[in-house]
Amino acid sequence: MDHRRSHLWEKLHVEAVALAALAGVYYWLWPALAAGDPQTAVAFLPPGHLGDVAGLLVVLLACAAVCSAVTIAARPLGSMLAALVGVAGICCRSPGARTLFWQSPQLSPAGIMLLLAGEVLLLGVLFSLAAFVVEFVRSLVARLAGGLTWKDPLAQLTEQEREAMIPESAEGQGVADAFLPGPLQDLFVHFGRKGSRDAGRRHWDARMLGRCLACAVTGSVLAAVVLLIFIQSSERGQVLFALLISFLIGALVAHQRFPAPYSMVAVLMAACTGALFYLTAAIASVGSGPNAWILAPVHAGPGTLPYAAALPIDWVAAGGGGAVIGFWISERIHEARYLSDDAGILKEGQV
Repeated sequence: MDHRRSHLWEKLHVEAVALAALAGVYYWLWPALAAGDPQTAVAFLPPGHLGDVAGLLVVLLACAAVCSAVTIAARPLGSMLAALVGVAGICCRSPGARTLFWQSPQLSPAGIMLLLAGEVLLLGVLFSLAAFVVEFVRSLVARLAGGLTWKDPLAQLTEQEREAMIPESAEGQGVADAFLPGPLQDLFVHFGRKGSRDAGRRHWDARMLGRCLACAVTGSVLAAVVLLIFIQSSERGQVLFALLISFLIGALVAHQRFPAPYSMVAVLMAACTGALFYLTAAIASVGSGPNAWILAPVHAGPGTLPYAAALPIDWVAAGGGGAVIGFWISERIHEARYLSDDAGILKEGQV
C-alpha cells in the first residue's frame, strides 16, 4: 500500500473509531456520570465531589484501552485521539462554568478559580495515564497481531540517511502549499524541515526532554494567543471550538519545529495553559458577595473576555484533543518530506 492510501486508511479508521467512542459516551455513559445533577457543570473540586473523579477515570481508561485495541493499525496518536474525542462527549453534554458559582455559593469567585486551576492540573495528570494505557494495550495486541501494527517509517533511519534526506541547508517547498498563503509557506516549511531531522526519534534522553519542553512551551504560547482571538462567547459550542482550533494550530506549529513523539505532551500542554488562565481569572476576580460572579471572566459582557469559561475537562479533552490532532497532522507532514524527497530513502511501500 502506498503512503497516500495508507494515510487515507489511517485517517478514516481513526475517525470512525473516534465517532463511535463519542456516541457511546454521549448517549450511554453520560447518565451515569451526571447522576447527581445533570443541570450543573462537570467539575469536581469546587462542589467537593472529588470522589467522582474515579468514575471519570474509569471512562477515560476504558476508552483508551478499547480505542487503542481497535486502532492498532494507526499510529499511537490516533488511538489517543479517539479516546479523547470519546471523553469529549462529556463536554458536549455538560452545562457551562457559570453554574459552578450557583452550585458553590460559599466560595468566592477567586476561590473557585483557584480550585479549577488545581482540578485542571489533576485531570492533566490523570489523562496522561491514558497515554500509558494506549502504549500498554498496543504492545499487548501487537503480540497477538504483530503484522497489523502500525510501524513508524522514520524510526529506523540512521543519522546519515536523515542528513541525506533533510540536509541542514535544504530549502523546503511544496508540503505546506495546501493550507498556507504564499508569504508564509517558505517560513513554515523551512521551520518544519529543521524539525523533520528529529521526526520519528523516540529515545528518551536529555535531548528528548528538552525537545518535549520546547514543544510544550511553544505550543502553549501560540495556542493561548489564538484562543484569546477565538473565545469571544461563553456558549458551550463556541468555547469547545475555540479550544480545539487554538491547540490544533499551536501544537501543529510547535511540533513542526520540535517533534515530540508523546501524546502526553499534548495533554499536559493544554492542562498547564488552562491552569494559567484560571490563575489569571482568580487574580481578576476580586469581588465578593452573591453577585460577584458577574465580574468573573466566564461570560461575555461589555469589556469582558470569557477566557475562563472553559471547564477543566474541556481543557484536557477538547484542548488536549486539538493538540493531539496537531501532532498527528505534523507527523504526517514530516513523513511527507521524506517520502517526497528525490533521494528516495523511503520507498512507497514502507509506509
